[in-house]
Amino acid sequence: MEETRARLEPKAPFDFAQSLAFLRRFEADGVAKTVGERTLELPLALGGRAVLARLESVGTPERPALEVRLVSAQALSSPERAAILDDLRFFLSLGEDLEPFYALARRDDAFWPLAAKLYGYHPVKFPSLFACACWALVTQRTPNGFAYRSMRAISDLLGPRLEVGGTRLPAFPAPAAFLAPDAPAKLLAATNNTRKVARLVPIARAFLDADEPFLQSAPYDEAYRWLLGLPGLGPWSAEYVMLRGLGRYERSPWTDTWLLGGVSQVYAGGLTLSRGDARALAEGYGWHQGLWVH
Repeated sequence: MEETRARLEPKAPFDFAQSLAFLRRFEADGVAKTVGERTLELPLALGGRAVLARLESVGTPERPALEVRLVSAQALSSPERAAILDDLRFFLSLGEDLEPFYALARRDDAFWPLAAKLYGYHPVKFPSLFACACWALVTQRTPNGFAYRSMRAISDLLGPRLEVGGTRLPAFPAPAAFLAPDAPAKLLAATNNTRKVARLVPIARAFLDADEPFLQSAPYDEAYRWLLGLPGLGPWSAEYVMLRGLGRYERSPWTDTWLLGGVSQVYAGGLTLSRGDARALAEGYGWHQGLWVH
């Protein structure tokens, strides 16, 4: 085994404990994670192989720092090391500037107690945009428990794996793995749904040539249209990927039927707000309304 060390410095305020609390209950990514009090271990795909990322908080919310160890079967090249570190920065939103959002939240008497409770939480995305798109399809009309098991099975059956201390650690596969001759049979075993398999394969083919930096920075409507053009991804799925896969916070995903209930709980004690009133509250956060939603 080869090990590489690095140090990441998130944008303050950053409380890694908040990220870890979220990740303890987050199963949609299909990745077997080990979450400690100050540490996180998870396998990530690097092309056709897996790299184990071990992160430990060594700072404070106001002066945050993460020590990173990357464990791999072969030594990482400089570009590979840089790519994994960039993925970790994006996955944990380490560069997110929360201060403009907090400035708005402090003026919101109903919402600020929630924001204060989660102070320093940088929204956690999926480890890969492709994994987020797969989840948006796998979860459709499926109980969460079975969808979680399907995502884990996809990792187990198709993902690259690393053996560490006698434990096999599979990462969620890159798109190319979905195009192997035996992939459809494995996807069917994972999902038990031929319709989903018929859509996952062309989604993977589209992601082979996806320009992720463009999707992160393009006008919202352009990125949204690209996602909406993928097989099986309707408005809810595309909005979910925009928020949770790309970190696009300038709009609220109103196709999410749970959102109105959450807003009503915070602002009306559980009485149901009208959709118009909820939209007005979201618009008060402008370009940060996705952070407010999350």
